Parts: sequence; C-alpha cells; structure tokens
Amino acid sequence: TGGQPAPDTAVTESWNGTAWTEVGDLNTGRWGAAHFGTTTASLNCAGINNGSELAVVEQWNGSAWTETADINTARQDLTGSGITTNGLIFSGREPSNSAKTETWDGTSWSEVGDLGTARAYTGGGGGASSGSAAICTGGNPSGTAVEEWSFSSTLAAGSWASGGNMNAPGTNAAGASNGTPITKMCDLYDNYPYIEWGIQTPHFGGGLFPDVGWVKELTSTNL
Repeated sequence: TGGQPAPDTAVTESWNGTAWTEVGDLNTGRWGAAHFGTTTASLNCAGINNGSELAVVEQWNGSAWTETADINTARQDLTGSGITTNGLIFSGREPSNSAKTETWDGTSWSEVGDLGTARAYTGGGGGASSGSAAICTGGNPSGTAVEEWSFSSTLAAGSWASGGNMNAPGTNAAGASNGTPITKMCDLYDNYPYIEWGIQTPHFGGGLFPDVGWVKELTSTNL
C-alpha cells in the first residue's frame, strides 16, 4: 500500500499467491506508514504525505479503505504488529526519532510505555497473543538493538524489555514470526544480503527473544 515516487501514492495491490491485483486505493496517499493485519482486515497507520507527518489511520475490510481513529502522535517510518482488534505501533520519526508506542483496541489508540531507544526504520514482527506481542529490531541509529513487548493480560498492560542484540546493524528491516515455538526474524540490511533468525522455546511472559541468540546467514540472492 502507498509509497513513492511523488506524488505520494494511494495505490493498493492484493496478492493471491500467484499474482498482484490492484484493488481499492487508500483515501490519503502516503509512504513510510506502519501496516498490520491480514489481506481481509488490516490497518495502515500514519506515514508522510507531501512532506508532513500524518496521524491518519485507515482500515481495510477486504475491498475498501475507511478512515478510522487517528494515532496520538503523527509520525513516519514507524512499525506495526498485531490484528485489527488488538495492535501495536512503535518507533518512527516525528521528524526526530521516536520511542513512542501506542496500542489499538479496535476502536481507539492509547499511548503506553516508550521503547528504551528512540529510533526509526525498525524491523518488527509478532502477533497479539498473550505472552509476547511484538519485537523491534535494528533501526537508525540503534543498529543491532532488539526489544520485545511482552504482556500477560491485556496488550496495553505490557512493557518493552531489551536484550538479544543482532549480529549486524540494519535499517528498513522486515520481520516475521510464525507463531510457533520457533520464531524467525528476517532483517534486510542496507547493502548486506543476510537474514538473521533465532529459535525460541515457550516460556511465560516473553517468547520472541531467541534463546540461542541470533544466527546470521548469507541469502541465496543478493538482496
């Protein structure tokens, strides 16, 4: 969704496993937004349009975008994690680097505990299940720093914890968690064709930090 070049685009495309198809456009063109959810229910949050940071959030129902409640702090180059009824956004630029974190309950945004390190262009992954919700990796200027948002009851009652730094610094990273005892994070480093992954065993109160540390591997193609 969205992106450059100027003017900031509102174009949305959907993947069916074989090909991309253009679907309903965003109401507000942008780039540098956070996005989380599924192909039938998702949120596109904040970003930048015509040089100005946005607080605008739009919700996707599988066929069209509808503007919903704005986030509390406008920003760009942030990261999101979760589903349309239980989500989390963090990091970004306001335009200075941000440590702010906000949770989404399906209706409104609430500001909660800040990241330990203010940064932008972070990687992220995870879901919204009890125990561990999201992981924040790398970014600018923190490089290898990793933080996890963990909670035991409600998402908003969680907090960030630091640890398990990556081997190599990276910005504009991509992340994923498969929701099983094995958690994998893939970080695409600027000018580095590597991924990093970690194996994690289930334990209460936090699951995304790899128990055996991050393992750096050379990919088969030069990313």
